[in-house]
Amino acid sequence: MLLREPVEHLHWLLHDQAFPQWALLFTREWVYQAGGGPVWYTRKAQHRTLTAEQRNWAVRLEGYTSDWLHEREWRVPVIPGFTGLQITAGIVKAVLTGEPTWAPWRRVLEPTGYLIDMDDTPGLDGVAPELAPQWRLPALWERIPAFLWDRPNRRFVLVHAPAQS
Repeated sequence: MLLREPVEHLHWLLHDQAFPQWALLFTREWVYQAGGGPVWYTRKAQHRTLTAEQRNWAVRLEGYTSDWLHEREWRVPVIPGFTGLQITAGIVKAVLTGEPTWAPWRRVLEPTGYLIDMDDTPGLDGVAPELAPQWRLPALWERIPAFLWDRPNRRFVLVHAPAQS
């Protein structure tokens, strides 16, 4: 099972803290390669001495009022204006989903094989390919497992297995 190292932590977050059960799970190696890593837990006095760049990595601890030691947060700091990480096959190792039948369906426009004339009717001498909306799953979805948190039984249940090649 892919969910081996952080399982106890996930149990605590999902069962004891009732966090929503939605997540993408990555390997540590990928997070490191993307420039990320675990957050730093600092005391208030230490936190004040950090540079703005270092504060991107820090979570302030304050005794019993802000004790984040239960966290295992990892971050990939990005520059302002950054629009997203490139997620490709092999990067996401598993999905944690809150619904057993959930899947990332998306509506895409696909060519029908027909060409469209100027008057929007199919024709062989058309000027543009006809596109029709279709519901599709991303190719990535076929390559990764998805798990559901079974709260009453405190366990992960496989709800989607990768397609066999």
